[in-house]
Amino acid sequence: MTCNCVVSDCSYNLMKQLVKLNQLLGNIDGYIEDAKKDGHEECQKVLEQLKTDTKKNAENLKTLLEDKAKSGSL
Repeated sequence: MTCNCVVSDCSYNLMKQLVKLNQLLGNIDGYIEDAKKDGHEECQKVLEQLKTDTKKNAENLKTLLEDKAKSGSL
């Protein structure tokens, strides 16, 4: 089954950014572990904050996209 769905440029851009944020979230624990292993406490703290912020931003994008899909304005 194929879908000839068309989404707005804005929705596409939001989806693309959500993918990128999720890619970062998939990798960031390894970066945090590397910083811990090498004793870089400042880097570890920054990466942990980045992870927290990225999770929040990804959730915001997901919620916005869900709302747009539900309202038919995707």
